[in-house]
Amino acid sequence: MTIANSSLNILIFDNPYYTWDTSAGWYNEAISLESQLSSLGFTSVTRTSSAPTRDTAITPAQLAAELAGKDVFLLTARENFNHLEAYDFGSVLESFVAQGGTLIAFGGRYGSTDLQFINDTFGTTLTSGSVTANISITAAATDTDFSDNSATLEQHDFSTYIRNDSLTDEDAVSLYDGDYLSIADYGSAVTVLNYGAGEIVWLGWSYDKIGHPTASQDPVNWNQALLDAVNLGGYDFFPNLPVDDYGETPETAGTTQINGEVTGRIETSGDQDWFGVSLIEGHEYEIFV
Repeated sequence: MTIANSSLNILIFDNPYYTWDTSAGWYNEAISLESQLSSLGFTSVTRTSSAPTRDTAITPAQLAAELAGKDVFLLTARENFNHLEAYDFGSVLESFVAQGGTLIAFGGRYGSTDLQFINDTFGTTLTSGSVTANISITAAATDTDFSDNSATLEQHDFSTYIRNDSLTDEDAVSLYDGDYLSIADYGSAVTVLNYGAGEIVWLGWSYDKIGHPTASQDPVNWNQALLDAVNLGGYDFFPNLPVDDYGETPETAGTTQINGEVTGRIETSGDQDWFGVSLIEGHEYEIFV
């Protein structure tokens, strides 16, 4: 069984504008995660502090500053139903993961909204679903750090899962599947997706009820899955997949200059490399490809 990589620098999303705080009825998920990660052996764990109240949303610039030097970012489940609008810091997380960071997202009660944010940010087409029984480890976990974890995981009453029929890319794997009614292996409870030099992990569990006196749902087997997910911040889960050298959005495009040249690679079918250049109005230019 793997142990925590204590050299990792971990940041947890703690903005009550979007998530629960201790006054909202359940416990603060960010505080619960901080406690769990510390107990698992991680030593550099902090929560975002730029926007600590329920009336202020964290800005992209604030999040980017807090992510500097971090290896792993835990995006806690959206729980404040008064603020279900889309996050405006997608480009910050896209850059973080593309450059090698690990993003771990938690599927809470509004998980379909959070999953759409993942789709909009990373260009995926994942769909949300439910699981009613039998969350079990899959063959895809063989020969990974997850392989010696528990064969099953607990269910959470406010969890959102990813439908397996939407995991169509070769760089997306389900490590735990669950059944929905009579449909076996309908939803993924632990999903790992490759993006650039980093990974995105979706966990179908919420840490907002740990130790709650009236509605406790304490993790038993989930904590080892959490540990292995966080450890991804220290190595590449998809070592044989090519890393995209240039993106296909203005934010991820490469740059060049007049009379300059640049080289890109088409790593996979459908890959596009975009480049930006500053031009002078009224001048004519020739571009050679």
